[in-house]
Amino acid sequence: MMPDGVALVLLADRGFADGKLMKYLKEDLGWHFRIRIKCSFQFQLEGRGLKVSSVQLQPGQAYFTPMVVIGKTNPYPNVYLAFAHDKQSNEDWVIVSDQPTNLQTFAQYRLRFCVEESLLDLKSNGFNLEASRLRDKFALSQLCGVIALTMLFLVLQGVQVVASGKLQFLSSLPDPQPAIASKRQQEDSFKREFTVLSRIPAS
Repeated sequence: MMPDGVALVLLADRGFADGKLMKYLKEDLGWHFRIRIKCSFQFQLEGRGLKVSSVQLQPGQAYFTPMVVIGKTNPYPNVYLAFAHDKQSNEDWVIVSDQPTNLQTFAQYRLRFCVEESLLDLKSNGFNLEASRLRDKFALSQLCGVIALTMLFLVLQGVQVVASGKLQFLSSLPDPQPAIASKRQQEDSFKREFTVLSRIPAS
C-alpha cells in the first residue's frame, strides 16, 4: 500500500509502449508514465500525421511537443513527446509522457537505470527466472516471492556491510566511495546538455 498523496510514475522501455497500457495506467490506476518508444511509432501533431523517425535532430538538440495523439491502429490521445539526440551515446531518445515534457523528463526516465542490474540478476546473470518455464500462476508467484525475499536479504546484508565499514574485507580493491552500480550512468547524466528547439525541425 502506498501512502496517500504519493504520485506513482512508471518508467519503462520500448517493449511497454502500448496505448492500452497507457490508458490503463492513467485512467484505471491513476499513475503517470514515461515510456521510451520506437522510431516506427506514429503521432498526430496539430492534425498532421507524422512518424517519430521523421523528427531529425542534430546531436545535442531536444524538442518537446505540445499535446499529441500517439499510435495509428489504436490511437491514444492527450500525451506528450520528448525528443533528444544524445551526444555521448549518439542515440535518439523519444519518451512519451502523460504530462508536459521538458529536460527533466529525460532525467526522470534515466532513474530506471538504477534498477537495471536488478533486472539482470533476475535473468541470465543470476536467478535465470525465464528458464523456469513455469506456466502455473501460483507456482510462479511462489517462486517470485522466494526470489524477492532472497534479493531483500542480499541488499540488506550489503547495506549492513557498507554501514559497518567492512567493505574492504570483501574486495581486494579498496572502494573509497561505495555507490550503486549505476553510478557511471548517474555521473554521465550530469554531463548531458541540450539545445531545446521551439518548433519541430524540418526533415
